[in-house]
Amino acid sequence: MPGLDTGAKPDLTVKDVYFSPTTPNKGEFYNGELHVKIANIGKGVAESDAGVYLAVVLAGPDWVLLNWNTNGTKYLPNLAANTTQDVVFPVKYAKFDVDNLNVRVWIDSNAIGNGDKLENDNLFIYESNEDNNTLFKKITLGNATPVPAPTPSPAPTPSPTPAPSGKMAERLAGRLLLAVEDKGRIHYVNPDDQKRYEVTFGNVMSLFQNLALGISNADLNQILINPSSVSEDKDTDKDGFNDKSEVMYGYNPEIASSAANRGNDKIKVNTKLSDRLIGKLLLQTEDRGRIWYVDQGAKRWEVTFGNVINLFTSLALGINNEDLAEIEEAE
Repeated sequence: MPGLDTGAKPDLTVKDVYFSPTTPNKGEFYNGELHVKIANIGKGVAESDAGVYLAVVLAGPDWVLLNWNTNGTKYLPNLAANTTQDVVFPVKYAKFDVDNLNVRVWIDSNAIGNGDKLENDNLFIYESNEDNNTLFKKITLGNATPVPAPTPSPAPTPSPTPAPSGKMAERLAGRLLLAVEDKGRIHYVNPDDQKRYEVTFGNVMSLFQNLALGISNADLNQILINPSSVSEDKDTDKDGFNDKSEVMYGYNPEIASSAANRGNDKIKVNTKLSDRLIGKLLLQTEDRGRIWYVDQGAKRWEVTFGNVINLFTSLALGINNEDLAEIEEAE
């Protein structure tokens, strides 16, 4: 019959997500594991050169991203037909000051969507059903152990909140900040106007695009890549060397090495350019508008929906409410 595809295709889906051995208590530090149960319910092997991509995001009731001290993305081995797999993410010394966690999971799909409305967009694997690659689950946390109330003392006379002085913003320009006293909210201090912008899962890409400086491929390729931003399970240029090993030795993982032209993929570092762009967001104008962030070590990280948790966990600087208030908030 014309148009009928009889090939056996995989069908990836997310069955469940849960904490083990216990669910965290609200407001208490937690060490344990987050388990994601995935399955290939199709008739073919789920396989790609990159592996099977899995992404997990934790957010509070207001959809603000939560820091759980773990990279929430993995590239998994190929998955045979009609099989399930339990994928484990270690959770170390994480604290959630919320009653409920909004947990969102994507498999073979970029981490996109708003709130509990997740979207599927096929990444690498051609499946018989591309509409069941996401899972949303609300997990209610346990009650924290009560802390004895201290003996009350007379409240001091409140003093007026001083206006931001600008000194804190100048010192922290270009930094990602983690509000340790306010649910782990993330803020970015834009070096251009020295104002802080709150970063959420819902606005991260549009906000960073608006604040980013356009850059050509030629200039971008003169800035080293941070090894922590790439995976050792991926070989983007398919030259036999994984991305992390290439980046660690100063090579570009997107340019295949050539035996006839040795060193063609070596990054020719422009130190002056790299140092000048520390703390900046960059918009790669010649490659689909990809977004990059240059860290304090003058190395770049690509910003995608799938890696923002890793980015924030690795780079965000903790800050208390008093110091944060010293930085003017953007409207």
